[in-house]
Order: sequence, then C-alpha cells, then structure tokens
Amino acid sequence: MVDLRKAHMQKIVDDNSDKSKSTLNNMLKLFHAVYKFAMENDICEKNYSEFVTAESEKEVKQKSPFSREEIETLWDNINWVCNPKKPKTTSGKPYIDMVLIHIYTGIRPGELFKLKKCDIHLEERWIDVGGTKTKAAKRIVPIHKKILPLLEKRMHGESEYLFTSGSGKPFESTVYRNSFFDPMCSHFGMNHTPHECRHTFASFAAASNMNKVLIKKIIGHSSGDLTEDVYTHAFIEDLVEEIDKMNI
Repeated sequence: MVDLRKAHMQKIVDDNSDKSKSTLNNMLKLFHAVYKFAMENDICEKNYSEFVTAESEKEVKQKSPFSREEIETLWDNINWVCNPKKPKTTSGKPYIDMVLIHIYTGIRPGELFKLKKCDIHLEERWIDVGGTKTKAAKRIVPIHKKILPLLEKRMHGESEYLFTSGSGKPFESTVYRNSFFDPMCSHFGMNHTPHECRHTFASFAAASNMNKVLIKKIIGHSSGDLTEDVYTHAFIEDLVEEIDKMNI
C-alpha cells in the first residue's frame, strides 16, 4: 500500500475499459474501500484512489421495444420450451407467457420476479406491486384483458410465487436471462433485454393515447398530479378502463 500510486490503479481500470460503466465503478469502490481501511490503520497517509477515473468504451445498447410482429410471434408460440444447458433452471417449462405478462404490465424485471399469487386480483383486474426501486414503485397495476387467461393459469400450483424456476424458487435476473430470455430471443431472431418489455409497454401505451398521468402511475413514475399510494375503488376502475385502450 505504501508503494501503490495512482498510475497502478489507473492502468487496471484502463485495461478494463471494455467493461460496463457499473463494473468500472465497482473497481473504484474497491480501491476506495481498501484505502479507507489502510488510512484508518495508519498504513498510508494519502488516498491515491481519489484521482483514478473510469471511462467505459462499451457501447450502450439503444432501448428497442418489441415490435407488434414480435409480440404476435410470442402469442403464436406461447407453449415454446427452451432447452437450456442447465435443465434444472427452467426444467423444460414454457415461459413465454411470463414475457407477455411483463410486456402488458410494464413492471420492472425485479418486480416481475417477486410477484406472489396473493398480489394478483383477477376479479377486479389489478396487481399489487411492491416497490423495488423508489417509493413511487409501490403501486396498483391494472391487468389487460388479453393476459387474464395467462395469469389465471399461473395461479395454480403450490408455490406462493407467480413465476418460479425449475428449482421451485423465484427467478434471479441472471438465471432468467441465461436460461430462458436470451435463448428465446436468439431462437426467434429477436434482440432485446428484459427491461425492454417495460419500454414496450410505455411505447404502446403512449401510442394508444392513454392518459399520460395514469401511464406514470402504472409504470411507477412519480407524478405531481396524484397523491402517492392513494387508490380508491373508482380510481382502480379507471386504471382498468385505461389499460384496455392499449392496442397491442
């Protein structure tokens, strides 16, 4: 630590400039943490990690919503089964319905994985989504009429979660992408990320002339037009009526 200088750490970061910005930032956090420990224990007097900078050369993928034709392909292949390298991850089960539910609700991937059956209110057609990112993320999401049968089918089974991997546990992001989502996109000639399901919802909602304030409430963006976390029965009915305007 005494002999370490900024140039040493900068070279490590520069040599990994092909990595994502978040990966490089994690490197800087590690440098800062090591120096904090070293200075607290009088190992060194100067924190050279403060002068290290990180610039990622990795191209940021432009967000691209699913096209209407791609969504039709998903509906036409609703029972398609992926054969992953690790069979236990998806256990040969169909999960395209999960992608469609994601597209038609616009929730975040992390929220999708955490959905429980008790969160689904089929008769009133709404989902109670617990927040994972911001206070505004705690919200009511209306159920589009086209995905009602998909949700009804998912309500069966012993697990408390709506979606589970082959092990019976909720999906983790990496497992979902590696064992199903990415292979599905490759098989059908698509190029998307799970987050683009949410982007697809927002795009089609706007194109369908849905109320902009209600769109914000549905996808979990804070809006000054409505009081956060206040949902009356009449308001939920308004959300359901609005969601059916979305033409996909």
